[in-house]
Amino acid sequence: MAAIELPTDAPKLTTRLLKPILVLLYISIIIYLPTLVLSVFPYTDFVSLIVTTIFGATFTVIFNTTFVVFTHKDLKRRNKLVQRSAVLAFAPAQDSGGSTLHSSPFKNTDRDYYYHPVRVPAIARLPAILVAFAFVVVWTLSAAYQIFIAYAQARDIRNFKEDSIRLGGNRNAAYAASELEWKRELLMYRSVLGALVVVQLGIMATVASLAVRERVWCRKLVVVVGEGDGEAEAKAKADDAAEAKVVGSLQSRAGEVKRKGGQVVEESKGLVDKDEELEDAMMEVDLGTLVPRRRT
Repeated sequence: MAAIELPTDAPKLTTRLLKPILVLLYISIIIYLPTLVLSVFPYTDFVSLIVTTIFGATFTVIFNTTFVVFTHKDLKRRNKLVQRSAVLAFAPAQDSGGSTLHSSPFKNTDRDYYYHPVRVPAIARLPAILVAFAFVVVWTLSAAYQIFIAYAQARDIRNFKEDSIRLGGNRNAAYAASELEWKRELLMYRSVLGALVVVQLGIMATVASLAVRERVWCRKLVVVVGEGDGEAEAKAKADDAAEAKVVGSLQSRAGEVKRKGGQVVEESKGLVDKDEELEDAMMEVDLGTLVPRRRT
């Protein structure tokens, strides 16, 4: 297989996409509670309850909490891979002959490189990406609805003011002031909810786009691990030596146990042979006692 020539500007394997994804998921979880509260209190409607509260806030927080756990695990694996070698870079997923390198890891003995397929993080797998884009659609509908309701409430306040001026003394001033204050509070709550919904929309859209980019990197590239003289390689060799020592110790113990087991089997066979001889002797004695004596 032809050797891969790495360019001097070959991209390094990093966590630059996983870290912002994790941060965005945490932010979405944090603003979940105020979004849920404002979508229910002090006033709600059926469309807002279904789109914003249930399909938006509730399902999104379940999705985000799940993938926070998975992304932490993927980030830990990626950091271990980055720290394990002195030279770590991406290479094309195919060599010059068109053979794929992504299917399985192998070593290029000509250049002392190890090629490893890149593990696709859970958030960058196809089902997770599809669900994230589905949430983008849900939050887009919710944002459009909240903006429409806020606009309708703002027009209602303006019309109420015009009616109060036109009616003048025919309308109770205290009632008008109380009604106007209540309408303004509703508009304020709806505006804050709309802002939170827009933030959630931006978060999910960014998470989905970053997940797509991470998937493209992982599917089209392989990791090239060079055997340099770095500290990370020395640590890796020390770990391999310790592992080999443990394996050797276990193998020697297994051989010792096997030898002892053979001795036990041989001793058991000897005991079985002695038991058979003893039974034969006892049968001869019994037969001797059963033979009648001749009369003289």
